[in-house]
Amino acid sequence: MMAPEDATGLEAARKQKIHNLKLK
Repeated sequence: MMAPEDATGLEAARKQKIHNLKLK
């Protein structure tokens, strides 16, 4: 299991990556 803060950071990064793709 990953630490909650690690999972949150990865999810935030993934959402940001998706958001950046949508902006292009």
